[in-house]
Amino acid sequence: SVFTHEEVKRIVDSIDRNSAIGKRAYAMIVLAVKFGLRAHDVVNLQFEDIDWENKIIRINQKKTKRTVELPLLPEVGNAILDYLKNARRKSNSPFVFLNIKGPVKPITSSAFYNILNNYINISSIENLDKRHHGPHSLRHTLASQMLKNGNELSTISAVLGHSSTQVTTVYLSID
Repeated sequence: SVFTHEEVKRIVDSIDRNSAIGKRAYAMIVLAVKFGLRAHDVVNLQFEDIDWENKIIRINQKKTKRTVELPLLPEVGNAILDYLKNARRKSNSPFVFLNIKGPVKPITSSAFYNILNNYINISSIENLDKRHHGPHSLRHTLASQMLKNGNELSTISAVLGHSSTQVTTVYLSID
C-alpha cells in the first residue's frame, strides 16, 4: 500500500511539534518518509550514524546488512536537532531516539509502529481499513514517488538499500 503525496503531508502535519512526544515523532516519521527507512533502522539510529559536517546519514540496515549513505536533508537534520535540543531525555545512550517515560532506553520498533499509526489515524485518511499502513507503507510510498518523479530503478534501489533492482520492483507494483 502507498499513500498519496497529500496523505503523507496530512500525516506529517498532524504531529504537534510543540511537545517532546511530537518532536520525537516528527523526527522519526520524517526519517521514514524522506528515506523510506524500515522501523528498525529508524529506532536504531545512533549518533555515530550522523555525519553533520558532511551532511550524510549512514544506516547499517539490519535486514540486508548493507550500509546506505543518504544525504542529510535540511528537513531531516532540523527535525533531529529540534528533538535532541528540546525533547530528548538526558542520557549517554548512543541511540538518538529514546522513550519518553520510564527507564531511559531506546525506543522500540513496535513503539514506532504505534506512534506512526496514531498519527495516520489522526490524519483521517480515507479507506485505511482496506489497505496496509505503517512504517513499511512509507517505504513503498517513497519508492512509488521516486518512480513517478522520473528516478531510475537503480537510484530507487540504492536509496532503499536493496541488493538488486529486482527486489525494488516489489515496491513498485503499481498501476
